[in-house]
Amino acid sequence: MVKICCIGAGYVGGPTMAVIALKCPDIQVVVVDINVPRITAWNSDQLPIYEPGLDDVVKQCRGKNLFFSNDVEKHVCEADIVFVSVNTPTKTRGLGAGKAADLTYWEKQKEEEAAAMGLMMLPNGGDTSGDEMVISTLAKLNDISVHGLGHSDMDLGKENLSSNGHVVERGQEKL
Repeated sequence: MVKICCIGAGYVGGPTMAVIALKCPDIQVVVVDINVPRITAWNSDQLPIYEPGLDDVVKQCRGKNLFFSNDVEKHVCEADIVFVSVNTPTKTRGLGAGKAADLTYWEKQKEEEAAAMGLMMLPNGGDTSGDEMVISTLAKLNDISVHGLGHSDMDLGKENLSSNGHVVERGQEKL
């Protein structure tokens, strides 16, 4: 079974992964977050986010192929695919203040993922594992952290993943 892990149980990660779980019942989807009350809420009948239809989607999938956990390290290590859906507010100071995304949470998550994979991040974005695929992935993460997405083939801009409360609705249409 393919395993997906999504880091971040907020307004984008939770609903998006719920729709993926609904539409792809043969894929195990785990949403992880360090915020214990948020994960507790996702595992209850009082979801931390309201979106039309989300309660029903989560109830259909939770415990079958959709799971919510605080064990980030375990699920990142077990995943075949890892999505990162963390907060990227607008910078309030420094270069790009008021216009550029503050990647503090992204960078913190990159370091945590590397640690979970048993890697030691080096200042140049490399690692000490010797695994070319992992080095390539970490180099890409480092590139994105330092330079932004630019003309990358990765279409992960905030405007593309922003749910605006309509992930379930849009998921029903597009999947």
